[in-house]
Amino acid sequence: RMIARCTESMQSMQDRARSRAGRFRQHHRLHQTCRGEEAALAEDEARCTRLKFEQDEVRHMSCKALEDFKVAQGNDAAHQAAASRHAGEDVKAYLERLSGKYCGDGNKNSGLIQTLVRHRHACRSATAEAQSTSVQCDAKAAVRNSTRERCGLLQDSMGEAACESAVIQKQACSAYQSCAEKAITTYNLVKTTAQKQEAARKDEWRAHLRMRCMLKVLESGKKATEQLGECKKAAKRAKAEHLTLKYTCNTERTPCSVTNLYPGSSTYKDLFRGLPAMTPAKAIGTCKGMGRYHRREAIARHVGKQHTERQRALENRAKRRVQSRVRHRALDSGAESRVQRRARRRARHCARRTALMGRFPTTGRCSCSVSARDSIDYVYVDGEDVKSKLNRGTKHTISFKCGPSTLLAIQGFTVSSDSCSIGGLALTCNSTDQTSAWHGLIADTTWKAFGAPCVGGPCQRSHSHKNSISGAPADWFLPTFDDSTWQYAANANSMRSPSGICSRTGPGWLFRSYMPCDLMKRAH
Repeated sequence: RMIARCTESMQSMQDRARSRAGRFRQHHRLHQTCRGEEAALAEDEARCTRLKFEQDEVRHMSCKALEDFKVAQGNDAAHQAAASRHAGEDVKAYLERLSGKYCGDGNKNSGLIQTLVRHRHACRSATAEAQSTSVQCDAKAAVRNSTRERCGLLQDSMGEAACESAVIQKQACSAYQSCAEKAITTYNLVKTTAQKQEAARKDEWRAHLRMRCMLKVLESGKKATEQLGECKKAAKRAKAEHLTLKYTCNTERTPCSVTNLYPGSSTYKDLFRGLPAMTPAKAIGTCKGMGRYHRREAIARHVGKQHTERQRALENRAKRRVQSRVRHRALDSGAESRVQRRARRRARHCARRTALMGRFPTTGRCSCSVSARDSIDYVYVDGEDVKSKLNRGTKHTISFKCGPSTLLAIQGFTVSSDSCSIGGLALTCNSTDQTSAWHGLIADTTWKAFGAPCVGGPCQRSHSHKNSISGAPADWFLPTFDDSTWQYAANANSMRSPSGICSRTGPGWLFRSYMPCDLMKRAH
């Protein structure tokens, strides 16, 4: 019933989403029709604009011809020669000549007055036509702008309906997944408990059958060992089908999908690609409720058979952690104690904190006793090579200023490839500052180690030759070097000392000291 209620709630919300989707489809059809009307009006307005441009050209030419005529004939000097009477010209001929020039002779030869009237009439007619066409174009533009505004409102309404439909579908699917997950989890818990109780009830019923059979045998007063055994066998063979529960709940989830047709999606933008070029759509916004929604992840959650990217990443990370632990345990050969493993974990968590604290001033002078099998090539204190200060003897000793953050780095080698069986490093330090962590410090498995073969063949033991370790970082001895990827040193049984350490991965080895975080904090 719980899953059924989840499904009913989802279907109710889906019905609301479908009503918005219907409104979206209706407004989409109206929007397409409106854009077609706008395109026709835009084409009509474009034709009117072209006609207006042509009429403006005609008006300009006609009125310019009138102005040029007035300039040419409006000067009295141009008429003085024509108005003068020629020598020997009689009065009638003189008057006929003047009449023909200004009034025309009636034989397709118009006079100046008729030409002026014609130019003026052409200019006025062209101006009136241009003004009438301009008024018509303005009216067409107003109609087109009104239609475009109506189309924009339809587009906005269409986008709102599409966004509301998508958001409701998303909310419906999310609520359904959460509700169904809780219902299925509750059902599985109840089912598991019922199955356990079912098995217990069947065992109790068989025990009851066996006891009833045994009571009948004992009431007979006869010694019947075989009959008691038969009671036990009969109880085991007894069927308890009447106590078997039927689990009829269907836990399969109803598929729930979310449309990808909402403002901002590529599918929604494709709806506007077929519009006429003269009537483009308004700028398309985004649906805020769908900004971070991924349909692929939603379907994966709905089906219930896939994991999201985050879940897969967490699983892969957990697998890598398990593999890393198995690898470290294999390298340590299972010899370290629970206390040592806890110390290693604290050291790993402390590495980043130690790097952030920085360096601390020295608080005393340390004296360290060093013993190595087979040889030591370099000794660094805070990045400075101090091997020349090493006093040689049965056990080498070295003295240096030390503090909470002092780093001791040592390079050496063992002749044998199995350095932990016959070689390694032993170190014990004391400080003039008895409160310092260096007082009583020994090299143990909290130190970091790097092992590899020597460059150029077997490691050589010579005072004039210093070996190089294959793959060793150039700045491995500096305090700022990040050694978090290095392995921890292993116990060196051959050193016969509690401070004996070694590297399992090569005859050549690099060791870096480590200062626990709690001591660093006290020093700080």
